Amino acid sequence: MGQGRVVNVDPVTARWCEALFALAGRQGKRDAVAADLQKLARELAGPLGRIVFDNRVALAERRAKLEPLLAGCDVLTANFVHVCFDKRRAEVLRTISAAFAQRQLAEEGAIEGVVESARPLAAGDIAEIALGLAPLYKKRLVLSNRVRPEL
Repeated sequence: MGQGRVVNVDPVTARWCEALFALAGRQGKRDAVAADLQKLARELAGPLGRIVFDNRVALAERRAKLEPLLAGCDVLTANFVHVCFDKRRAEVLRTISAAFAQRQLAEEGAIEGVVESARPLAAGDIAEIALGLAPLYKKRLVLSNRVRPEL
């Protein structure tokens, strides 16, 4: 989690996320799947994503490019990615990590937020802010820090 931004999730990704979240919960693999999806999101944000999401590239080639990454993932995550390609829903992979993280926070009764500051804040300072704001929101807060020197 802690991606520091809310992502608008399309209805298809939301449904797929809900199915993956439920299945991962039944198998006791939510944390493993969340970690895999974060890793996948990081990789797809770079050059790999340009290939994977390019419909001009043959489907078999796009899938093959992901295999080394999926080899280090939980079987459930790898199977999910394969089904996305089988059903021609590779676009789901663009925001599934953020959707899953948001769903996990909702399940825990927590909310995510960003503390903007002129300089980096220590983890202890961020935790103190979260504890101070928790009574206001009546939820646990998961905060990240975004540095904005112009503040």
